[in-house]
Amino acid sequence: VALMREAATELLISEVGHQCSQAAPDGFRTLLNYIGGAFIYVRRTYADRIEVIVSSWAEANQGHMGSNDTEGESGVCSDPSDSSACDDKQRHSKTSETSTPRSEATTSAGGSRATPRSVKSPSSGRASSGSGAAGRVVAPMTFEDMFRFNLTVMRLPPQPWMREVLAAFSTLVGCLADAPRFQEECDVLAIKISKSKGPFVFADFKSVMLASLRALVSKAWGSQHELAWVWLWDNVVRALTAQLDKPRRYEGALDGMFAALDDRGPDGLRQDILQAFFVTTPAGQDYFRQSAARLHFIVEKILSMIRELYKRPGDVVFALGALGLRHAGYGVPAHMFGPFV
Repeated sequence: VALMREAATELLISEVGHQCSQAAPDGFRTLLNYIGGAFIYVRRTYADRIEVIVSSWAEANQGHMGSNDTEGESGVCSDPSDSSACDDKQRHSKTSETSTPRSEATTSAGGSRATPRSVKSPSSGRASSGSGAAGRVVAPMTFEDMFRFNLTVMRLPPQPWMREVLAAFSTLVGCLADAPRFQEECDVLAIKISKSKGPFVFADFKSVMLASLRALVSKAWGSQHELAWVWLWDNVVRALTAQLDKPRRYEGALDGMFAALDDRGPDGLRQDILQAFFVTTPAGQDYFRQSAARLHFIVEKILSMIRELYKRPGDVVFALGALGLRHAGYGVPAHMFGPFV
């Protein structure tokens, strides 16, 4: 900060020093001190929060990595082609079930054996026998499963918008350090949520989210985790609240724009889009060596996707992701995607 401050101040004095008094460089130094201090505070404070969020999120989803380990314990064969191995696993599974320890079938005070109870898992809604391994309610091991479990336990009605947020939550956590990408993901999520019926009680999602994270990261959970995750959710809510009422208005304005094109028609709009892209990114001409009809077809597909984004956001986002991967395979530099969009 000090190096940048002095270099900028010297440049200011050399360029316009004869036109200003001594108070101007001093004021400029003070301004840069405030800016530099803000940068240092943001890096120190929010970098720690992001690290806490990323590490606790990885710990909360360790169940994904351990899902394959439970395969052998349940007696399910992972390789059907190996018949001998399958027979051994199934035989071992049956032996384990028949040789249930007496402690699992507890005896009441009068000496009569307790009847196995049917246990119903709130997350799956299915009843299972209480004897042996099949009767145990498997505790949720991932955030998504724990969220659904706590949603049932807390007797909160599942809302369609909650499913959308839950599906995008991992992406939001992953791009938290990239502010533009984080804002884009929130904008897309707002379009998806706007298709659902309200009311959007974001406090309910926050309560279930924190309860799920506390359960999954119980050993390491502390005040820093609470502060970091509340900060993350507040940022998500702020971004969603600012955009929720806009998709419907934008969709209507976009339909009106296409219906009221000027006398040049769609061809003139396509030509303007291509010319604007080639002016801002001249290197893009090397990747558009097609006929005019093909270029107009590409622009027409883009305009069609823009309109469909407000009607079927999930399908369009998936199609755009596949299209981006295909162009990355063609060797198109990623920095050209932004100017073209």
